[in-house]
Amino acid sequence: MNDQQLLELAAKAASMDPPFDKNGVFSAWVGTVEHGHWWDPLNDDGDALRLAVQLDLLIYSYSAEQKCVAKWFAEGFVVEYWHWNQSQGQGAAMRRAIVRAAAEIGKATP
Repeated sequence: MNDQQLLELAAKAASMDPPFDKNGVFSAWVGTVEHGHWWDPLNDDGDALRLAVQLDLLIYSYSAEQKCVAKWFAEGFVVEYWHWNQSQGQGAAMRRAIVRAAAEIGKATP
């Protein structure tokens, strides 16, 4: 799955409008006009954490093994592991694990 597909399914899981318009332009603004921002949980720690909280994900990382995990126990069992390397970093790996788990939830949502 590419990043656009991940974000579309994660938004669906979070009951948000699709983050891309019909032309494929990113258009996911959250918050007010004055105090909002572009929703981007793949790059924004706050957006990723809010997504994890909203979906009741259990998230943790193993520094020694360079592994991040996001789990969802509600209506099934989703586990997303994401290994990281030095150029990517642990934060990026954790955000991606959260978004991948959210995308799996979105995929299972009618």
